[in-house]
Amino acid sequence: MVSGAEVGMNEQGLILLRGQTVVSPYWKNDKATFEDFERNGWRNTGDIGFYDKDGNVFLVDREKQMIKVDGFQVTPQELESILLTHPSIAEAAIVPATKVNQQEIPVAFVVLKPRVPATAEQIKEFINGIF
Repeated sequence: MVSGAEVGMNEQGLILLRGQTVVSPYWKNDKATFEDFERNGWRNTGDIGFYDKDGNVFLVDREKQMIKVDGFQVTPQELESILLTHPSIAEAAIVPATKVNQQEIPVAFVVLKPRVPATAEQIKEFINGIF
């Protein structure tokens, strides 16, 4: 959707999700629930993307670029560029998640290079060594 209107195949728009297993309302936070849910139960993911003729969905950007982490504003791209300096990581994506106390935390998704193994713990240690 862009400006409330559906977009066609290969056109970029805001990705909305709906379904019983998508997400429940935020615990004791009606404001956050209202902000993340559109009319008729659609969840606003905050992602910009498009779909192709086969129905595959591609993420290309974020509607909101900043993630507030421990009082600091960072962009997903900043964190992704740090992850990409790890010798085992071929691709990286960062998305914000909301903790129980309503603070945002970055969540990383990585694709490892072939034949260059790394565990989640090794990647966490790498990141902790930078911050």
